[in-house]
Amino acid sequence: FPVTILEPEPEPESEPESTSHQDIDKKYEEMRSRYDFRRTAERKAHHAHPPDISGNDLIGVCGIANVGSSCYANSCLQILRAASDWSTYLLLSDLTGDKSPLPDKNTKESAILIGYQDILKTLWSASLPAFIRPMGWIQVVRTAVADSVYEMFAHPIPNDCHEYLVWILDNFHESLKQKKPQLLKKTSISKDPWAQFYEVNHTRVADSFFGLMKKTVTCSSCKNASISYEPFNVLKIPCLDNSRPFYDWIKNYFIEEELDDYACERCSPKRTKAIIAHSLWRLPRNLFISVRRFAASG
Repeated sequence: FPVTILEPEPEPESEPESTSHQDIDKKYEEMRSRYDFRRTAERKAHHAHPPDISGNDLIGVCGIANVGSSCYANSCLQILRAASDWSTYLLLSDLTGDKSPLPDKNTKESAILIGYQDILKTLWSASLPAFIRPMGWIQVVRTAVADSVYEMFAHPIPNDCHEYLVWILDNFHESLKQKKPQLLKKTSISKDPWAQFYEVNHTRVADSFFGLMKKTVTCSSCKNASISYEPFNVLKIPCLDNSRPFYDWIKNYFIEEELDDYACERCSPKRTKAIIAHSLWRLPRNLFISVRRFAASG
């Protein structure tokens, strides 16, 4: 899949950077050069030649111009279109025709999916060194978020990439969800947590991007365990400790937590302590991971 390197937004002048920041900048430049396929004179003089790719290998290797601090949105579009099963489905679907999979083509959610399909087709029809200006998509978003809690996406200001991605996925999912879903027969399969979720959320979005998290709350007094299942489409991993390996960050996400004031069904009305544990019950086909780099402490 194409690798997109987003240029950082210019920052105001400040005190000289520490050595660690300089090291990070150096590593970033090395990475950017490694994935830069442009055959420039400067590159030939100072770096190894880029991979020898041409013709059909370059189809889809297309950039998206930054239009007023839209890098957070562009990165989401590039991430989404790299999901091959989802992209193939959309590229082969006629969303506006008589056999459209959309239950209602005139909803706000459908307009967002149709707008995304348009920019997706453009991206996959272009090739290096082409890039596009996503003005049509931006207009679709502006119309969709008008007078809503997501109105900040209509303005040319930096926004949260994770929040934008979740907003897009939710709209895609709602646009394809049937108003009266076909419920499963009352058989043993309906006892499966994923089947219970999927029977009322049967869309290609859920199939491609949704997973299930298992939550277990165990009473410290009577050891009674309460189990529930929560759908997710982005795994939010904190990296606020001293651990450097990525897998350590993932493990930290699943560390058990203690709850002081728990209303246990068996111990009621007495309040007890409890242990909360999370585990992955079902991974999505395409797993999005959001790295949480900031804490409330500032």
